[in-house]
Amino acid sequence: MLAAIDLTHRQAARVLEQALRARARVQLEPRMRDQTLCGTLSGREEGLLRVQLDDQRPALPLLALVGAFCDVSTVLSGQLYRFCSCVVAVISDVTPPALLLSIPEVIQVANRRRFARKTLSEQVPIQIRPELAEPLAGSLREIGPGGLNCRLPRDADGILLIDDRVILSFVLPPNTECFELPALVCFKCAVRDGECVDVGFEFAAAPSGQPAASALERLRALLAQDFAEPNTPDNSA
Repeated sequence: MLAAIDLTHRQAARVLEQALRARARVQLEPRMRDQTLCGTLSGREEGLLRVQLDDQRPALPLLALVGAFCDVSTVLSGQLYRFCSCVVAVISDVTPPALLLSIPEVIQVANRRRFARKTLSEQVPIQIRPELAEPLAGSLREIGPGGLNCRLPRDADGILLIDDRVILSFVLPPNTECFELPALVCFKCAVRDGECVDVGFEFAAAPSGQPAASALERLRALLAQDFAEPNTPDNSA
């Protein structure tokens, strides 16, 4: 599980401004229902955060959310930020509708990478095997010694939860070895078109001598060749 770090008030304010300028994608998980809502942080309105929702069909009327607390997450510059907020109002006279959220008191940065990651220039298939669901097929996008990022069909959002344990299975061309590694889900971010979701995984530790531990050592040795040239490490989690 990745540690979450509380930002100072000044850092939190800067992150919010950055998110507003970037019209950041956000995911909201209302605590009163088992559903994830996705949208765009579109601005401030009367001291509140406005989230323009994607054109999706929620299971319950949005008005039922007023007064509910939500866990909100967004990814900025490769880092996952989380905060808790309250739904103050629903703007239903626009299509799609929007939510007004209270300004959070605390924002946490949840995944600071300890290693650089390599962005792949070609599509590499990857299979994700959750413990309690059927395998998922996706496309590997970034990989590093500590974890990877892949793009999956939108349905994966409701199957993979933060901190879920999975088995990742993939081959890195031009090599032929199939790596099978245990990992933890560390962040999710809906793609703007709404058809896919980007999911980040942290490689999980395996007991020394186990096949998974040996496979992770071989993967890191393989990746070390790509990071042999001097570069500036990425300090995100």
